[in-house]
Amino acid sequence: MIQRLVLLASFLPLSALAQLQVFEFNGTTDTPVAGTLNVGTASAGATIQIQLHVRNAGDGPAVLQTIVVAGAGFTIAAAPSLPYTLAPYTGLASEATIEINFSPTIVASYSATLIVNTIDMILEGAAEPAIVVTVGSSTTPLSAGGTVNFGSADVGSAATESFFLLNSGKVSTTVGTLTVSGAGFAGPIGLTAPVLLGPGQTVPFQVSFTPQSGAAAQGVLTVGQQTFNLTGQGLGSTTASQLEVFEIVGTTETPLLGSLVNVGTAAPDDSITTRFRVRNVGSGPVSLQAPALSGQGFAIQSAYSPIPYTLSPYVGPASEAEVDIVFNPTMVSSYMATLAINNISITLQGTAASLAVLTVGTSLTPLTDGATVNFKSVDVGSNEIQDFVLSNPNSGNVTVGSVAVSGSGFTLSPLTLPAQIASGQSLPFQVTFTPLSGALVEGTLTVDARTFSLKGQGLAPPLPAASIVLASTLGASAQQNSVSIQLAPASAVSGTGTLALAFQSSVAGVSDDPAIQFLSGPQRIATVTISPGDTTAKIGGQSSIAFQTGTTAGTITFTLTLNNTTQHATLTIPHAPINLDEDTFSAVRLYGSLNVSFGGFDNTYSASQLAFTFYDLNGKVLPQGAIDVDAAGAFKQYFNTTQAGGTFQVLAEFPVTGSTALIGYVTAQITNSEGASTAQQIPFGN
Repeated sequence: MIQRLVLLASFLPLSALAQLQVFEFNGTTDTPVAGTLNVGTASAGATIQIQLHVRNAGDGPAVLQTIVVAGAGFTIAAAPSLPYTLAPYTGLASEATIEINFSPTIVASYSATLIVNTIDMILEGAAEPAIVVTVGSSTTPLSAGGTVNFGSADVGSAATESFFLLNSGKVSTTVGTLTVSGAGFAGPIGLTAPVLLGPGQTVPFQVSFTPQSGAAAQGVLTVGQQTFNLTGQGLGSTTASQLEVFEIVGTTETPLLGSLVNVGTAAPDDSITTRFRVRNVGSGPVSLQAPALSGQGFAIQSAYSPIPYTLSPYVGPASEAEVDIVFNPTMVSSYMATLAINNISITLQGTAASLAVLTVGTSLTPLTDGATVNFKSVDVGSNEIQDFVLSNPNSGNVTVGSVAVSGSGFTLSPLTLPAQIASGQSLPFQVTFTPLSGALVEGTLTVDARTFSLKGQGLAPPLPAASIVLASTLGASAQQNSVSIQLAPASAVSGTGTLALAFQSSVAGVSDDPAIQFLSGPQRIATVTISPGDTTAKIGGQSSIAFQTGTTAGTITFTLTLNNTTQHATLTIPHAPINLDEDTFSAVRLYGSLNVSFGGFDNTYSASQLAFTFYDLNGKVLPQGAIDVDAAGAFKQYFNTTQAGGTFQVLAEFPVTGSTALIGYVTAQITNSEGASTAQQIPFGN
């Protein structure tokens, strides 16, 4: 029998925190981690795995409650299931293992924070390019920003260098960008991006240097995110003929390889405009004299000015000149003329034939070749129809061989072609514009050899009204909830936006709880997408997204940014009595003492009083009654330093004089600002 039982309580909050030690394990040796751990350098797309051992250096059990890594590039690959009780260290069997993966996606420096209970460690790593570039027969990789010298080459001749791309990483990698820029430099030759390279795979390509003048030239080779400088030296000088002339059709330019240009066929009194661009491909300025035109049926519509016009060496559209020639025949015949631009002579040829006259709508004025027909603005899903008429004002029959329409959203009514139109007769048809998006659309109407521009503006309907909907509007800590975005009515258009989660603590001195976050994707912001026909927006690709409410009282705010508007929804997490986790209850008889432990969370951070009541094996309260402990100071100190929100673990040690064998149960009561919570009938084990 127990003659006398003396219980002296000493409170040790979260004993595991003061007892834990973290080591890096390299396969054979454990090395203590002192604040910062550099995991090394990996190729972008590859993974480095590190292993950590957590030991309990104390005298009693320690409970792991939190294992979190926060930061880009680092993830937890393996960890014990929490909460995890760690016995005092006696060897490999009494330690916990945490595996961390470092998986960089781009070339950069990375850092993250690993939290083990309240131990904070900084993880650092770096990523190097997985793609290695070499040149010629060298096996030494080019450094990003390095220079490749093509040497000297005569003006007009080419020097070529061979390059190689090597994937030095352990996973397949795609090179999305592969370009060459700079006057005289051309490439890549023999390879086009994107380029998929398997681990260890090498592919070649070439870059050529054709100097345009007897001067030094610079260029740039871009491979993915890396750039390399290109240099070369031209030898000699350009010839006296430095000018090149291009014919422009729409947005396409074609160099004149000969001196004859056929401008096409027009009806008498109709017109065709032909555009020419003049470039200086030499190394010095050229003085342009006034263009000269001789021959019937052609006229200079517009030309460069003033005269003489100084044309600089070509570097872009701002350093070129334009001459526009109009062919306006007066009767059915063949026409020729000569255009002279300095010492370049161009022969112009055109034909006038009896053609049908094209009018639009109620207008009686014929459309000239190249004219624009505007369909104005049309709502997406609606259409606008323009009526066209081909009429024959000539004395003989006119044949229309082809009528065609191109351009997104433009369609042509059915026509039977070829069609012969008698003198004084007409052939009507229609063109319909049905916009597919809220954008400006351009198209082309072609009637035999004549072309006419079509333009229409689509008007997209706005996105429908959206509302943030919570699966449960009853807020509480340590819960999983979900949020969705409902649309009314179904969307007729596509749209994108973001849904952000923010938390405002209602606990004095507490600014945030990192455990309050989305359960997938980025922790506190998600992409919102809407497709035509949707009644529910996609959040991170799903119809809803789950989130957890943490262990701190306050307000969770969701902010939806969509179509240049924002709206908010809130979920209040009220102050609550302490929530105790039965899975953490433990009572152990030790030699000369009793250990009682339990855990849970206090979302008010105001835990203060503890009361322990002990019972014999028959459930009778021992004579000492309830043992009260003022733990307010210890809890305050703990909550001021923890990164684990309101979660905690308590270990209370009770020295005992006499035998402990007949002590059967204990109850533990803990009080915060919202009331008392009790861990009932915790049985003692040996």
